[in-house]
Amino acid sequence: GYGVSGAVELIDSGEAQGIIDVNYFGVLNCLKHAIPYMNKNSKIINMSSACALFPLPFRSLYCASKAAVNSLSFATAMEVKPLGIDVVSVCPGDVKTNFTKNRVKISQTNERYGDRIQNAAENIDSKEDKRMGADVVGKKVFKIAGKKKTKPLVIVGAKYKVFYFMQKVFPLSWVHGVLYKYFGGFKKAKTKE
Repeated sequence: GYGVSGAVELIDSGEAQGIIDVNYFGVLNCLKHAIPYMNKNSKIINMSSACALFPLPFRSLYCASKAAVNSLSFATAMEVKPLGIDVVSVCPGDVKTNFTKNRVKISQTNERYGDRIQNAAENIDSKEDKRMGADVVGKKVFKIAGKKKTKPLVIVGAKYKVFYFMQKVFPLSWVHGVLYKYFGGFKKAKTKE
């Protein structure tokens, strides 16, 4: 995967094209070239992200590219179902990898965003030690690969399953309000001890 963070209006078109090329067209091209060789009882497991389900401010391009992977997976699943091919989109939450370190961070800002872009990046990056290990995701993918029948969407990480449930129960405006407050780059006032 390829990550880009920053305000959507301040990210240049080349960077936007790059993330779509890797995260979406990479999956699409793999599907196009693999499906002709796949037989009945074959399985396609596409790696998406919890960000496909919960869009975050200053991560809009990454979220959109992964949401596109989900839609591609679901539509492809319906196309290849008569061929006996199963398609699964796996949406892991935060995983301890070099992804955060390698994310392209567009910290350019203006008077409208102030320091929110940098604050949002620091907020997410500061939780690196609390992320699940890559082995958790690897074991889940291995388990999916061995199943006879699978669900079209698999979320990895208990809190992301709860968030997904909440998104179905509460109004979308409420869910977006929570995401806005938590991930929008607003610094909390420090209390004096």
